[in-house]
Amino acid sequence: MNNIARSRLRASGRCLRAFALGAFHILLTIAYGVNAASGASITGELGVRKIISDGAAPRFSINGVARDEAQALVFTVTKTGATALTHNVAHATVNHTAVAGPDFIQRSGVLSVASRQMTRTLSIPGVQDGTIEIDESFYVGLSQVANGASIQDRRGFGAIIDDEDNTAPACAA
Repeated sequence: MNNIARSRLRASGRCLRAFALGAFHILLTIAYGVNAASGASITGELGVRKIISDGAAPRFSINGVARDEAQALVFTVTKTGATALTHNVAHATVNHTAVAGPDFIQRSGVLSVASRQMTRTLSIPGVQDGTIEIDESFYVGLSQVANGASIQDRRGFGAIIDDEDNTAPACAA
């Protein structure tokens, strides 16, 4: 593991160790002594507890992409901020000037982003329609995250660039 910082602290004669892993993830191990018990017996004098602090809560965003008709538009969903948890984020395509069916294939579902993953991709197939037309767009919307995460950028726009020859035929004089 790179970027590991260790520190040893003394508090009331007890030893505390803190490990900082990366920029956000902190693992704190506390060793403490037990002196007496009421109505119970003590089998050991040392206990250990681990506390995980994730620092900044994760935020999700999605990029925008542009491709020719019939090519897949590949969007990247990015997680910013570390976490020890897996997060799910819902996604769905939404019509804009492009329409699901004749221009692109409708997609919706849930992406699962593991604790150490920072990106996931979504592939939205384009449809070749053979029609000369203006460039069109749709977007992929993100929603419904849990475990303390939030969405920073909810929409990733997809531009479908018309690839038919739109030049006017030459006129004979």
